[in-house]
Amino acid sequence: MAMAHGSRSGGTTVAVLSGYYYQALTAGELGALPASLHRLYRRCYAQPPWSLTQEHLAGFSDRLAAHLDQPGAHGIVVTDAIELAGVIYGWPAPACQPDDPLTTAAYAAVPPDQQHRLGAPAAVVVEFMVDPDHRGRGLGRELLRQFTAQHPVAWLCTHPGSTTEALCSSAGWQQLARFTDPAGRPQLLYAWPGQDEREPAPTVTPPPPG
Repeated sequence: MAMAHGSRSGGTTVAVLSGYYYQALTAGELGALPASLHRLYRRCYAQPPWSLTQEHLAGFSDRLAAHLDQPGAHGIVVTDAIELAGVIYGWPAPACQPDDPLTTAAYAAVPPDQQHRLGAPAAVVVEFMVDPDHRGRGLGRELLRQFTAQHPVAWLCTHPGSTTEALCSSAGWQQLARFTDPAGRPQLLYAWPGQDEREPAPTVTPPPPG
């Protein structure tokens, strides 16, 4: 899966840090990396705490194709001189709540006064992966920083005990909910920024009686 500098992905280089190249990719450009993304998915999710089944791991390519068909899908990859080291991708949240099972479960778990943070103009982080061999070098933190720099609000779900949970907690994301997804896996929902930054509703003083 060699990814030489001149032909890694065709995306726009947004940063070069400590020998790693960060590139912003369109859905089409992400779709040109199916083998590299599938390999990364297996390396990240076959191990604890996820420990996904072989059947689920094998189905990633079909899910990737469906993800990249979503309006506005885009992402950022990080590579070294040889291979894909990490990726983050997602899409703008629609104005109305989608009816897919995971999103429905997420909305149901979030307090009603926080549900607006899951809709537009938020970005939904659908996949966020760093190869185990490249962890501990700040790649995940930089991918999150680059992705959220493009959006005023973002949210993601992750497994309790995952490296993503630890990173979100340390990077100022706010845990909004804990729930069980339709497949029976525990999930934590994190939102960025760490506090709801909407302007508070004005205080309405009732008129004096009489």
